[in-house]
Amino acid sequence: RPRRPVPLPQETLDYIFSLYITSLVHDLRCGTVRDYRVRQKHFMQDLCKVARCSRLFYRIVTGSLRRTWASCSRKPYSSGPGGNMAPSVWIITAEEGSLPLDFNLATYEMLEIASINYHGGVEWSGSQQDFRRFRCIRAYPRSLQQLEILHSHTPEVEIIRLVSDCCPGLTELRLVRCTMFNDPKCWYWRTHTSNRDHDYMQSDDPVAVVDYAVCTSAQT
Repeated sequence: RPRRPVPLPQETLDYIFSLYITSLVHDLRCGTVRDYRVRQKHFMQDLCKVARCSRLFYRIVTGSLRRTWASCSRKPYSSGPGGNMAPSVWIITAEEGSLPLDFNLATYEMLEIASINYHGGVEWSGSQQDFRRFRCIRAYPRSLQQLEILHSHTPEVEIIRLVSDCCPGLTELRLVRCTMFNDPKCWYWRTHTSNRDHDYMQSDDPVAVVDYAVCTSAQT
């Protein structure tokens, strides 16, 4: 008579799926952080094909994924330091409001790739009747190699100084400022309409732009 299949121990399945997720990430072969963020949808589609096989597979795949790639959505961040992010995570894609202000990423010592939305770094204060600036990230881990910062109101000099102090092995830094062009719905631009409010608009002269970049680099 046919033998009953012997289920694999959960530890073995967990190890297998961890290797599978790692192979999917390597198969992406993304050169930039932006590519990882954009192609994350295709990565998740491949992963869901396995996760939908059974409840057990879904639970194990979800757990293995959280230890590799932390995808932080707009939902309120869970309580406690680090929330649901595992110490072993090595990719983070964080949307606006998904991480608390002044968050310390340096505790994630295996983190290599990060895309962080900085738009929460400026908020309207009703009591002061003005916008207040906050520090989004307190520190980055030394292991970080590629970093993308989106919709930032934080001065470039401040970001570059922090990153250069924390990440000696960084090979890519992509800064995307929040402007009235890429985010016209931002309330900040509805109350800042004069030319002096748009410090990202330096000049249409290439020489002046290069001089500004050199000056910014020297300040860091």
